[in-house]
Amino acid sequence: MENKWVYFFLSGISLLLLFLYHVRFRIRTQKQIMRYKTAGEDKYLDLANLLPQLVVELEVDGRFSFINDAGLKFIGYSKFDLKKGLNIFDLIHSDDLADFKEDFLYLLEGGINKGQEFRMVTKSGEVFFMVFFLKLRDNNHSLHHGLRGFIIDISDRKRLERKVLSAVLETEDRERRRYSEDLHDGLGPLLSTIKLYVNQMKSQKVSQDEESEMFNYANELLDEAILTTRNIANNILPGSIVDNGLIAAVNFFCHQVIASRALAINFSSNTTLRFEQHIESNTYRIIIELLNNTIKHANAKNVTIQILLEDNFLLLKYNDDGVGYEDISHREGLGMGNIKNRANSLNAISRFQSEKNKGMLFDMRVPLEKHD
Repeated sequence: MENKWVYFFLSGISLLLLFLYHVRFRIRTQKQIMRYKTAGEDKYLDLANLLPQLVVELEVDGRFSFINDAGLKFIGYSKFDLKKGLNIFDLIHSDDLADFKEDFLYLLEGGINKGQEFRMVTKSGEVFFMVFFLKLRDNNHSLHHGLRGFIIDISDRKRLERKVLSAVLETEDRERRRYSEDLHDGLGPLLSTIKLYVNQMKSQKVSQDEESEMFNYANELLDEAILTTRNIANNILPGSIVDNGLIAAVNFFCHQVIASRALAINFSSNTTLRFEQHIESNTYRIIIELLNNTIKHANAKNVTIQILLEDNFLLLKYNDDGVGYEDISHREGLGMGNIKNRANSLNAISRFQSEKNKGMLFDMRVPLEKHD
């Protein structure tokens, strides 16, 4: 009987020792895991603080649990503000707040972030356009872990987009004004004169011979009105480009100018290839604008135009022997802004060069898509 109690006692001691060993092993393992986790978090924090973008972690109620150094500097708040419970909802522009809250809940429920844009207001009151890339802190879609991710400032891009849009709208307005002037000054007087002849013929105050003569005049004016309408339409989208391409269209227009004896033009090209429509139409309009400036302002006698295909680039070289300009960069009235915008739309490198009494030079280098 005594041996039995000794056996139970020893067995109990063995189980207790085994339990204590297991507990010690678990504690040691957990400490090791915590050391690894702490080391990993330290590396994450070090990396986050090196990044120029905002790196954030958010609780489910929108409070910041972490903002990197660049983020705090950007929004103008301190780590003390962070400890006091700084909330992301307080930084979102009031006009965007409802949409942001809806997107925030959607992400907490496991939704996919596609880089949503919202306006953020800093402590000083400055408003910035930001793109938010946020996701759950882990992959189990738990609502207890909040969100983490990047917030990127895109205000400069937005300003550039507005600037480009303004330039496009300004160019379109200038084009509309020009076509309005063409209609008013070119087609308007012809139609008014035709109406005058028709009214005279209806008045019964003219003889049959006079009526016949007025009819012939009106018919000639109708032909001229038709031609004027066709020319205006060609300025909008030249039919000769659509049918025959850039080189043929420029050659035809140059011959029209030469026939008017307003200017001598030497046009040459080393290619007859067709290019993409936006390249052909914008290059054509640039040439028309340059010729228009030369005729109206340069008092030139000769113009040289070259369209060359070299090393997968389309080159335009234009120069006249006119009066030139001391500072051509400020000659916006000459349509220089319009020309530059068209060149930029082609992703081209362009250059104006002019000196007083030494004419004007314009060249443009348009990259072409490579074809196998």
